[in-house]
Amino acid sequence: CILAGLLANRLRGILRTPALISKNLEMRGVPMIGGRSSVVLREISLQDCMVSDFEVISEREPLVDLYGRIQKARYPFLPVVDSKGAYLGLLTIDMIQEGWQAREVIATGPLSKLVEAKDLLYSTGFKAPTVQIDEKISNIPNLFEDIPCVPVLGKDRKILGLLFVHNLRLAYDREIARQSLPFRTPARKD
Repeated sequence: CILAGLLANRLRGILRTPALISKNLEMRGVPMIGGRSSVVLREISLQDCMVSDFEVISEREPLVDLYGRIQKARYPFLPVVDSKGAYLGLLTIDMIQEGWQAREVIATGPLSKLVEAKDLLYSTGFKAPTVQIDEKISNIPNLFEDIPCVPVLGKDRKILGLLFVHNLRLAYDREIARQSLPFRTPARKD
């Protein structure tokens, strides 16, 4: 039975059909997006769940400085911006450490200022998905497939925040609590 259940689940994943519980809930009038209620997701804005206390680095920042900054940073992701403040990409702690190890010979010598943040971005070739600040969470399918952090951008491509999976879960839980437990203030006696 267990083997049949595992095979059926695997086949459902390959065929990309929704789970029976999701179909059942949709038939009852509770539409789902990625296992979460779309009614609740529609009420959550990106500003409710993004963090804004992150560090931004310049594309010209040398690898030596990056290595020191990532060790002190609050989050293991550093958005890279150009001279005008427009978003270029996202560096992770792994990318910086790999760059440090690969360039260990020149990183300790006088040529250490040649390897910059933009070099790490282009050498990895990784493009982190981004979202616009005015988008709703319910309109963004499969947001966290490649990375657990997604930069939130404004209209001018300036980075406004970082969206993490756990912050989205917290915002979802808060919204469920808000919708299911109406907060009532006691009637005032005048």
